[in-house]
Amino acid sequence: MKFNFIKCWLAEWLGYIFCEFSFRWFGLVDVPYDSKDWKWYHHVIYFIGEKPYVIGCYFYGLDDS
Repeated sequence: MKFNFIKCWLAEWLGYIFCEFSFRWFGLVDVPYDSKDWKWYHHVIYFIGEKPYVIGCYFYGLDDS
């Protein structure tokens, strides 16, 4: 019982940390995704913000189960 509570709390906390980092990253750098003239560094900036979001969603999914 206590292990399940700790697992859910930890999953929710990690999901929040990773998703919040991603939201703040995109708010800070503002990548123009619809722009036709993407440079190489736009791909790097998007990659840096997108991966923590995916990891955060994974942890939020663990919390729901």
